[in-house]
Amino acid sequence: MSHQGSQLSILVVGVILLAGPISRVQADTQALPSTEASEPSVSAISLDLSATLSMLSRTFLAEQRLLRDMIASRQNLGWTEAQMTGWQQQNRARFKAQLNRGRLLEAYQNLQPTEYISEVEIPGDASPTLEAFLVTKAELSNCQARIHNDWVSLQGDAVTVEQNQDQLKIEVETFQRENVGALAMQLKRAKELSEIDAHRPIEVFAPTPIPDGASPTFQAFMTLKNALKEEEIAVHNHYCGGSLLQLHAALNQWQIENADRSNQLLRLARQLSQETSDQEP
Repeated sequence: MSHQGSQLSILVVGVILLAGPISRVQADTQALPSTEASEPSVSAISLDLSATLSMLSRTFLAEQRLLRDMIASRQNLGWTEAQMTGWQQQNRARFKAQLNRGRLLEAYQNLQPTEYISEVEIPGDASPTLEAFLVTKAELSNCQARIHNDWVSLQGDAVTVEQNQDQLKIEVETFQRENVGALAMQLKRAKELSEIDAHRPIEVFAPTPIPDGASPTFQAFMTLKNALKEEEIAVHNHYCGGSLLQLHAALNQWQIENADRSNQLLRLARQLSQETSDQEP
């Protein structure tokens, strides 16, 4: 369930990193002492690693675009699903090479250290629960950075896909093991904040304007998208003053009743994406 203007949904998106006990420095900001002594510098990444990343990225993106254009051209020619499957089978080695190239690129990107950020903004009207949620979220994110950077500091300028996958698994397991209590408390706070947020009416919906000269597909897409969002907000605002059960039931019922329109929006989005791809040089 989405809520435009939702304070919680906006706050959860950002990743904020802290490192240690927090001291208040402003009404809406909390800060920490500098972490320069313990933090691996992103600028410390070697020229060899930077060159490798640049080369892999250029090769991957060029091949990705070429494969996308090849698929699109065959779709425009009206190829059947069987024809597309046969062509993909004939080129399976090429697709597999691109998949491996993407995994290797991810592995090299993972050799870069994560920066620590020393501050987290706390809204002036934040409740104690929201403030605790934001601070703990930042501390947990900083813990993830420390675990990752410890590994980076021990690596050279090369890593295999297998090493990267193994390390990502180890980082997740280490993080979860070290923060069992904090993670459980965050889930509890998130649920509490979500319930509070659900009872707030959403501000009046402002439809996204459709620019002059827009294609018929884009006009149809935006018109339907605006209408669906406006109706969903209206349902939320009508029932948000009652119980969460009533609100969820009303929104679920609205989604069921508008399933065909939602599917039509997805079809328009795919058509719009195809039209945009065809217009690219």
